[in-house]
Amino acid sequence: MNAEVLRSLIAQGDYQLKFVVDAPDDLKEIEVFLKEIGGVERSRVLLMPQGITRKELDERAGWLVEYCKQQNYRYCPRLHIELYGNKRGT
Repeated sequence: MNAEVLRSLIAQGDYQLKFVVDAPDDLKEIEVFLKEIGGVERSRVLLMPQGITRKELDERAGWLVEYCKQQNYRYCPRLHIELYGNKRGT
């Protein structure tokens, strides 16, 4: 990770930062990452659960949605997997 490059890109205009989250411990790493970059608007951070089955997504969504609400992050579902399963081209 090059924090200087990321800060430069963020300063150039509209941006979003999306992180795929597998476990609650990932959230600590994301917080450290965002602190190192600095100046990131929380509403521009999207968190997406890791998973390739609806069951995996549902298991992670519960605690991840709550975390997003508490931290003012945006939750990003994997709608294509929910609708079509883990298939290429969807």
